[in-house]
Amino acid sequence: MKDDYLRIRMSKRRMDKLRLYCSWRDKTLTNVIEDLIDSLPVPEKETVTESAHNSASFQQEPEVRST
Repeated sequence: MKDDYLRIRMSKRRMDKLRLYCSWRDKTLTNVIEDLIDSLPVPEKETVTESAHNSASFQQEPEVRST
C-alpha cells in the first residue's frame, strides 16, 4: 500500500516533456518517477555520513566581522 506522496513544482515545458515521455512509454507519471528513483544508486553508509557532515558545514551562519 502506498501512503506517501510527492508534490513538486516544475515548468510547463518540463511537465509537457514528462507527459509526452509517459505517453510514448505507455506509463503513468508515477511509474516513470518510481522507475527513476529505483535506478538511483544507493550510497554506502560512510559516504552518506560524510556528505551529511559536509552539507552541515554550509548551513552554519556566516562569521560576522566588525570593522
